[in-house]
Amino acid sequence: MTGACTIDGIDIATLGVLILRGGDNGFISFPTRKDPTLIEWPDEDGFEIGSDAPVFEAKKVTVNYY
Repeated sequence: MTGACTIDGIDIATLGVLILRGGDNGFISFPTRKDPTLIEWPDEDGFEIGSDAPVFEAKKVTVNYY
């Protein structure tokens, strides 16, 4: 099954490695989202969210292979 998975330009099937069915599901799931930074202004009521872009926690991925 050549061409199914290429890492850094190397087809891993040429090395004798095959990924198990469902063994790459860790790549599909989303990481946990961090809470946004909240800014509280002393002269106004309420707060403001400090960042427009969402920030995510680091994620570990496990790949099951033969």
